[in-house]
Amino acid sequence: MKASKKQNDRLDVLRSIILHREIRTQEEMIRELAKTGFIVTQGTLSRDLQRLRASKVVVGDGYRYVLPEMKAEKTVRVRVAATGCLYDSAFIGYEVSGNILIVHTQTGFAMAMANDIDQRAFDTIAGTVAGVNTIMVIVRHGYTPDQAVEDLATFLPIQV
Repeated sequence: MKASKKQNDRLDVLRSIILHREIRTQEEMIRELAKTGFIVTQGTLSRDLQRLRASKVVVGDGYRYVLPEMKAEKTVRVRVAATGCLYDSAFIGYEVSGNILIVHTQTGFAMAMANDIDQRAFDTIAGTVAGVNTIMVIVRHGYTPDQAVEDLATFLPIQV
């Protein structure tokens, strides 16, 4: 399906907003788009964000939207803010169910933490699925949950 000129123009504006402003919510994003003449629903915005491969990451005292093409300097700064001591308070605990680890986080931290787990590309972990405060960590075939927990303990406050 080919995108319309209007859609391409909207995506260009959305990309520019994300690159140049620290947008924290979809409501804020909708208001910024409206200022440029694009009136969109939350559903349209969500689809546009998926098309741009935008993601929400933890920064300072909240979140912001980022794009894959954002400069390495910004990406490194965001990644540092999303790890380390922040996880000390965001991580609640975990439990094992078969080949799945259920990781519990403070509300709002699961997506950023799951993204961090995926970016680390541990051999023991096939992938993650995140909600608002829960992450399902799927242990790769041939590995045990304990081995995956050892990998997670390299950056999460887990006692092994």
